Parts: sequence; structure tokens; C-alpha cells
Amino acid sequence: MKENKKTIFQDVCPTDKTYKEWDMLGFNFILDNFLHVLREIEPPMTIGLYGQWGSGKTSMLQGLAEELKKEHCFVVSFDAWKYRKEQDLMLPLLCKIRNTILLQKKEPLDKIPVVLEKIFFNLTTQMLKNKTGVDFHQLMNDGKNRYETYVDNVDQIEGEYKNFIEDLVKDKKLYVFIDNLDRCLPDIVVNLLEDISSFLSIKGVPCVYCLVMDKNNVIKAINHRYPDFNGVHYLEKIVQIGLSMPKLGDGHKTEWRQFFQKRYMKAINSEHASLFGHDSISVFKELEKIKGIYTEDGLLNNARRIERFINKWLVLCAMKRIGHTEDVGNVCLYVFGILLKEYFPVAYNEIKD
Repeated sequence: MKENKKTIFQDVCPTDKTYKEWDMLGFNFILDNFLHVLREIEPPMTIGLYGQWGSGKTSMLQGLAEELKKEHCFVVSFDAWKYRKEQDLMLPLLCKIRNTILLQKKEPLDKIPVVLEKIFFNLTTQMLKNKTGVDFHQLMNDGKNRYETYVDNVDQIEGEYKNFIEDLVKDKKLYVFIDNLDRCLPDIVVNLLEDISSFLSIKGVPCVYCLVMDKNNVIKAINHRYPDFNGVHYLEKIVQIGLSMPKLGDGHKTEWRQFFQKRYMKAINSEHASLFGHDSISVFKELEKIKGIYTEDGLLNNARRIERFINKWLVLCAMKRIGHTEDVGNVCLYVFGILLKEYFPVAYNEIKD
């Protein structure tokens, strides 16, 4: 097996650890609570896992998927952002479901029902009609009544899809996690929400769909598409259960401080330790002097912000700009500079100039 190349950059969730092993912010109890909800709900169901940028949504998704796979459930993880250039996310989503099922069931291609191929065909012909104005269904049905044909096709697809999933999972559930939907263009976001609501959530199908997203961004996308609608109410009709990532406020400064220190110590104890010539404990003390740095509105109160900061720190160390100085005060000045440039670029440029 080819070994992964070493890097000075730090990942938020190391790939050789499970979520429960690497968790540093005390979120494991939240993970267990979310798992309880996923286990107990009666499908079909659409769940929203809400959180702001950097709150740990994707890492939580990975943790949930890890635990559900241990229970031999079928789990599909779909990154909507990866397919952001597609006009309709249903096609790649269904393809992902199909491929994952093939992998987990180890079924040969010819034993998979044709229902997904029929779905692909119906969606594709509709897209072709939108692009060209030509109704390929009408041409292929030899003049049959389009409305009756459409109704028959939808009923047939729903029935075959239901039978397909039930036969596949038996007495278990299929969990479909959709991440980064809020990063896509408004029309793509709303189209997929509507598809999930009207097509995938077929009654009797043992599927649970979990939409991992920034709720406010999705509501903005809905309001952009339908200015006369209430985006909050619209989303509530699609998402039956909303789960929110915990927000560590001023009362959790200790957790953020410990998270930063553990990640920082992991970095300087790595094979790149020679890049660091200063006393890490002294650096921590200097950082404490920056008022409110770990508070709710502080600069280091977010896992992704902390990782970005440490990575920038490592780059500077690799360039030997701060790696071999014994003057902790200067180190702290560089730390302040990194934070200023990252979050207050206008002020940084004014000072620099």
C-alpha cells in the first residue's frame, strides 16, 4: 500500500482516528444524543444538522457515519459541493446511492433493479427538454397522452424504488448524509430540497436523509428563489427534525484553550519539531494576554479557525521566520499579525502600509 506523504499541515480530524478518539471539545455526548435520534426515528424522515461555518458539522457527520456503519446500517455520504456545477444534483446523488449500495452489498451490476436507471432516464429527458424545448417522452411514447404517461411512470418508479430499498436493507435503515448543500447556488439548493421532499421521501421507504448545512444560508437561498415565501416555514415543511451543533460560548473558554493547546502541541511534537525554538508554555501565556481570544466572539473559538491559524503558523515556521527566535514577545507579535491579517485585513493593510 502506498504510504501517505508527511505534511506540516494539521487536519481537523486525523484520518487514522475515529471521531470519539480525536474529539477534544467534549462533543462526544452530543454525538451519542444525535445517534439516539437517528436510531429511534421512523423513516422516511429528513433531518437537518445545523451549524455555522467551522462549528464541526462535517466532523460530526463523519462520527455519526462511523458509528452507524458499526451497526451494519447502510450509510451514503454525499458532498453536494463536489457536484456544484451540475444543473441537477439528483443525478449524482442517485448515482452515489447506487454505487455505495453496489460496494456494500457486493452485488453484480445485473442483479441491481433497473429502477435507478429509469429515474436517470426521466430526469435526463426532462433536462433535455429544458435545454432544447423537445419533449423526448412525447416522441418515444408515440403520441400517448403525456399526462397519463407521466403519472404512470411516477407511480411505477415510486413503487419500484420502494421495493428496491426494502429488499436491499431488509430490517435496517438507509442513511443518506448530504453535506455542504448550503455552499451551492440558490437554485441548486432549492431543487434538491424539493426533490428530497417530493420524490425521495416516499412513504414506506426506510430512508433517513440528513442535510448538514448552515440553516441561515439555506433560508437565504429559499428566499432568493421564492421572494414571496417565508424561507423559515418553507424549510420546516421539508425538514421534520432539526439538530443543532453545540455552540461553546464564554463559559467554555477552557475547552477552546485546551483544544488549541493540544493541537499546537501535536504540531510541535511532530517530526517538524526542529522548526520550533521557543518555549511553548510561554507562548500560551502570551496568547492569554490577548483579551477575549477564546470567548464566544473571540478569534480562536472555532475549530476551523484554530486549524487555519496553526497551519499559517507552521508555514511561517517552515520559512524560519519565527522558528528559531527565543524572544517570546516577538512570537506573540507574529501571532497577533496572523490573526489580524486573517480576520481584519483592512486594519492589517493600514498598519502594514
